[in-house]
Amino acid sequence: MSSSHLVTAIPVLPVEDLAKSLAFYRDRLGFTVAFEFGPYAGVVREGIEIHLSVEQAPPVTCRVAVRGIDELYEQMQQQQVIHPDEPLATQPWGMRQFSVLDPTRNRITFAQPAPAEASAEPAMKQFVVTFTHVEGAWESLSKDDIPKMIEGHAAWQREVQAHRHSSLVFFSDAAQAKTIHRNAAGEITTLDGPFTQGPEAAGGFYIIEAESLDAAVEIAKQHRWLPGSNEVRELAEPPGMAWWIRAQ
Repeated sequence: MSSSHLVTAIPVLPVEDLAKSLAFYRDRLGFTVAFEFGPYAGVVREGIEIHLSVEQAPPVTCRVAVRGIDELYEQMQQQQVIHPDEPLATQPWGMRQFSVLDPTRNRITFAQPAPAEASAEPAMKQFVVTFTHVEGAWESLSKDDIPKMIEGHAAWQREVQAHRHSSLVFFSDAAQAKTIHRNAAGEITTLDGPFTQGPEAAGGFYIIEAESLDAAVEIAKQHRWLPGSNEVRELAEPPGMAWWIRAQ
């Protein structure tokens, strides 16, 4: 049997300004600066060690297991560092957690297992949300609106991948679509373009979990930034052929 074993893991977060980042982790998150060597430094708090490195790299996510999550959340609220999209909440997978953003927009998620009674969630249903785009809507945005739109879209994709959502599918340009149509005589024709004609065309769909249709609609409203539509329907088992014949 090998005598080696893993002891701990130390995340290394990319930062743009080391001095500013050290001040943030020290003064607002309660860490202590353990060392600083050129463009590289480390901070510690209660056995948790995080390293900071000045790099040109995208922000990353770091998860920290804690005890006393509610008390810690109150402390972080007073420091006004809570991620606006990720306040304290009990997630369907049984973790009670919240996130903060550092000056480089690295996301630090603090989490602990939720008590059994707190993690119980109402029965969830699955809904498919299709979304459309209106031709030319993106091009009509002002330069001031574009950064906010990109940030909102990125937050939405993170949300889809992180919790309530199980699938996210984007379609290619509607101009590349083909539509197959069968008429009452059994003739099949292939048409250029999507099955709905006009400037508004399907852009994709995602599948979410929600307690009810109304709750699913509220989720879909949060992701409607540009002109267009979202259709929300509950997923259902396909009916058997015998049922279909009786219904005719």
